[in-house]
Order: sequence, then C-alpha cells, then structure tokens
Amino acid sequence: MTDRLSTIAGETAPIATDAVDTFERGLIEGPLVPTLIRFSLPLIGTNLLHSIAGAYTAAWVGQTIGPDGLTGVVIVNVLVWMMLMATVMGVASASSIMIAQAYGANRSDHLKAIASTSVAFVVAGSVVLAALGWNFSPLLVDLISTPEQAKALTIEYLQATCFALLAVFPFVFITVMIRGTGDARTPFWFTALWLSLSFLLIPVMLTGAFGLPKSGLAAVAYANLVAALIALVAMLIFTWVSKHPITLFISDRAYWLPDVSILRLLLLRGMPMGLEGILISGVYLALLSMVNQYGAATTAAYAASTQLWGFIQMPIGAFASSVAAIASQNIGAGRWDRVDQLALRGCLLSGGVATFGVLAIYAAGNALFSIFLPDGGESLAMALRINLLVLWSWIPLAVTMVLFGIVRANGAMVPPTLIMVGTLWLVRIPFANYVQPYLGADAIWWSFPVGTISCAALSFLYFKYGKWREKTLMGDYN
Repeated sequence: MTDRLSTIAGETAPIATDAVDTFERGLIEGPLVPTLIRFSLPLIGTNLLHSIAGAYTAAWVGQTIGPDGLTGVVIVNVLVWMMLMATVMGVASASSIMIAQAYGANRSDHLKAIASTSVAFVVAGSVVLAALGWNFSPLLVDLISTPEQAKALTIEYLQATCFALLAVFPFVFITVMIRGTGDARTPFWFTALWLSLSFLLIPVMLTGAFGLPKSGLAAVAYANLVAALIALVAMLIFTWVSKHPITLFISDRAYWLPDVSILRLLLLRGMPMGLEGILISGVYLALLSMVNQYGAATTAAYAASTQLWGFIQMPIGAFASSVAAIASQNIGAGRWDRVDQLALRGCLLSGGVATFGVLAIYAAGNALFSIFLPDGGESLAMALRINLLVLWSWIPLAVTMVLFGIVRANGAMVPPTLIMVGTLWLVRIPFANYVQPYLGADAIWWSFPVGTISCAALSFLYFKYGKWREKTLMGDYN
C-alpha cells in the first residue's frame, strides 16, 4: 500500500459493525455447508436470471427474426464475453478477492481504497472498449467465418451491444465488488431489476409496439442499455443510502482518487484471469468457426444448445464465486481450517447440483429445444445430438471451478489460467481438428468432455500438491 493510504489509515480502520448484518459476517464463522448454500442462493438466482434472459432473448429473436438472428446472437455473445472477461471480470474478480480479504481482516481503509481504484478502472475501460468494439465490429464478424446471410444482422447487433457496454460493464463490475463483502443479495435484487426491465423492453422494441420504430436485432442491445442504466443508478443510490461498506462518502474523500499501487496489483492479479477469459473465448470462437462450416442449420442447433448449457453452468459459476468469496474472507481472517473443509464440501455440492441439472435436461427431450427452434427439422435433430454428447461434460467442470475458486482466493491466479487454457488449446482444439476427418461434426462435440475431464484432473493435482497456500494476496500491499 502506498504511503498516502498508510498515512490516511493510521494503524487500523475497522469496518463499522452496523454496516453489515450477521448473515454477511457469517462467512468466517458457523457451519460451512449452510453458509455456502445461503451465500450461493442469491448468486444462483442471479445466474438463473441471466440464463432465463438469454433464453428469453433467443426465443424472441428466433420467433421474430429467424435462424439468422439467432446466429447473430450467439456470435455476439461470444465476442462480447471475450471483451467482458478481458477487461471486466478478470480485474473485477481480483478486486472482489482483495475486498473480501480486507473485509475478513476488518480493514475498512484497504477496502475503500480498493473500491475507489476499481471503479475508476472500469469506467475508463468501458469507454475504451465500447469505442473499439463499435469500430472493429465488421472485422471481428469476418474473422470468425460468419455465414453470409447472417453477417449484416450480426454486425448491427454487435455495434449496438458495444454501445450498451457503457452501462453493462460498470453494473456487472460493481455487483462483483459488492459480493466480496459477503453481500450476495444486493446484486441479486438489482440484477432482477435490470433483467425485468429488459424482459419488458425487448419485445416492445423488437416488434415496434406502441408506435416505436422497429430497430431489428439492435433493439435487444438498446433495451439492455436502458435497463442496465436504470438498474445501475438505482443500485448506486441504494448503496449510498444503506451505507454499504464499499460506498465512498464525503468523509472518505482521501480515497476518491485511484491508488496507483492498488491499480498495479489489480492488473497483476486480474490479468491472468482476463487473459484466461480471452483465450477461452478464443477457443469458442475457433469452435464456432468450425461449426459455421457445417452450415446455418448446425450453427442454429449449436446456438440453441448453448442456451440450455447456460442452465447447467449457472450453478457451477455461482458455487465457484461463492467458494472464492468465502475462502477469501477466511484467509483474511486466518481461518485456514475452514478453507480445506470448504473445498471438499464445495466440490460435492456443485458436482451434485450439476448432475441433477444434466439429468433433468436429458429427461426433457426435445421439448426445450422446440422453444428456440420452432420449425424443427434438421436443426432440431442436430441440437439433440449435440446435447447428448456435450451436456454431461459440465459435471467435471463443476469440480474444477470450485478448486480454482479456492486457490485464487489466496492470490494464485496464474496456475489455474495455465491449466484451463492449456487443456482448451492443447487438448480440446487439437482433438476437434484432428478427429473431424473421422467423426465429422461429432468431433467438435466430443472435444468438450475430453477437455473438461483433462482440466478437472490437472486442477485436482494442483490443489493437492501445488504451492498456492504459500501466497497471500493481502500481504502484497500490507
């Protein structure tokens, strides 16, 4: 930490006990499984809302614009996720871990300095990325071999989505920061507000209801922009009124300016996760390029399949984030005895929930796919085949993400990135490439379980034998 912060903070600056309730402080005390479930439920709810929103959007686009519009949606989702992971989620995750450790150590001075610097970063980053994304949209769409009939719609949607990032990026970033304090409910309620407004606005703007002009696929992005902006403003007002621990008041003006040393640490810790996000998105772009070569029907089937996979990935991501937050606070409080217990219970819980979701979707048959592919035919048959081969592969991923959440909670960012990226680029992509001459498109689908099983095995070996326990993130600037 810089001299400026040390001078301001003095010896200690404990977090006010009236700023949070006993539920939030319970992350470092009490039984682990109930704590994990209680903390995870709002996050699962948040992820569920996102999955429902994605499915809802895809259904409306499929019904009003058709398969070309659905193709545009899945391509833009991958491209934007690349930008989101590269600029927001990597640094946001590092920020959340640092906030959680500061919170566990009861250091309000560290927490507010981290929050101030993090917000300054995301505001600047949002503007830069929105501008770059808008200008380079045609090039990006061309690079991934987008089907010709879907190109115009995809470019239109990508440009509008980049504009919407000006509100979406800060909203997502701040919700991740808030969870670092053990508060998973505030992000849930304001995400619910954002997506509820989107639910209302998307059909209105897609169909041109109430005399509004039809704006094509871009209507989806503009609806999200308006909804996210309203939710962001409402959330900021709420955190100020409720005196949330991350909020900066006039009395905290010493923390208003970003701290260079904290920014450096955020980038140092966040860049591996951001790089991982870019390279993971690159894998899915490479796979999408392979899928596109089999025609629009296969691309539409893949797009529909990804909507259902989101419902499996939803609790996986929620448990991983919850484990990371709980582990970070316990590490900050010196409760290592709870960290190892958390790893085992988290793996069992996340893997069990993922297994249940996989079985439920298999049992539903083609009923769910008919929502996205109402015309049936070749696309529906292909979607069922894709799902049969890929869906179960998310179960080993559930274990992997919990273990990664634990080790990252102590600042070990690079090894999980190397494991994840290595198994994607050195296992999944080569498998899909070299086996296609023998299995055709099935090689792409089989590459998913081959990759996730390899990743799970390596993540367990690193958790068991790696030196991640020797590094403490807070110690880097204490």
